[in-house]
Amino acid sequence: MKTKRGCQAAVKKHLANAAVLCVALVLAPAVIEVGVRLLRPQPDIAEWFRQDDRYGFALKPDFRQAYHYGTHDFVMHVQTNAQGFREPAPEAAGEAGIPSILLLGDSFVFGYGINVEDRFDIHLRKGFEAEGRPVRTINAGVPGWGTQNEVRYALDHLDDHAARVVVLAFCANDPANDRGADRPALPDVKSPLYAPKMFLRLHSHTYRLLLKLRALRRHDAKLENDMADGGQGRLDLQSASIISEEQWQRTLSTIRSFHQELNKANGHVALILLATAPDNQDIRLHLSSLDNAGHLRYLDLAPALAAVSPAERRTPWDGHWSPGVHRIVGRELHDFISQNGLLQGKP
Repeated sequence: MKTKRGCQAAVKKHLANAAVLCVALVLAPAVIEVGVRLLRPQPDIAEWFRQDDRYGFALKPDFRQAYHYGTHDFVMHVQTNAQGFREPAPEAAGEAGIPSILLLGDSFVFGYGINVEDRFDIHLRKGFEAEGRPVRTINAGVPGWGTQNEVRYALDHLDDHAARVVVLAFCANDPANDRGADRPALPDVKSPLYAPKMFLRLHSHTYRLLLKLRALRRHDAKLENDMADGGQGRLDLQSASIISEEQWQRTLSTIRSFHQELNKANGHVALILLATAPDNQDIRLHLSSLDNAGHLRYLDLAPALAAVSPAERRTPWDGHWSPGVHRIVGRELHDFISQNGLLQGKP
């Protein structure tokens, strides 16, 4: 039979073990967090997205964020205007007879991984300004948007922008974005877990790493599903996506209908298509099939980028176009628009 002293000693031992366990449970996440910050620091969470009834999601208006990449010193400064685009406040459409160029696309047009001054639409505009021919560029790029959202936005705002030229940049994950497969994971603000999850998203590198790993696992599962469904398109290394012929026909039909709507509104609007992965032969073949040598054109960027190595095409901290590629794309667009007289409304 245990003595009173023996029972007290046993209780103290159990309490000590419980205390050690509690300390371990508190310290273990802190140790893991420190390890992740040292060995695999994660980039910031993109805070510029918002829910939108019309487009599913869009960019927050009048928003600023200094976006840090975990393993590099580069900081991407994101600032949106009142319309919710990474653009200065737009001038009135048609003011002083200055022609407008509307740019549609996803993260490549948005300028992910670079700052605005290095974006291709800025180089495009500067090219015309150097010739004494000012133009107004309107960058409506939204990361995660697909062709359908881009076209929907343009048709919703035809009168607002009065664009003489529309540039539509196609990325291989656009069909997936069209069906909502790759849209940004926006937290549910009505959930009771919103506050703690948002705190972890903003302050925990471990939590962000887990979110990243889950997203990669979902992307791999989607890719396997696309392949299992008989997707016969070529794998695009830039986006790790496969476009089936059925998806291509849906995309091409969307672009054709968009061009028809542009013609109904103003027959002098030129639509220029370009690919964010210009070396992808499947994309080149399908997009170029729409070129009618008139007001629907495909700009093949592959020859201009042939001398740029794969490593030089992307930033070291991101998988998107490098400033050098943006500079080349801006120059090619300027030359293509000028040589074909597209700002004058003639093919």
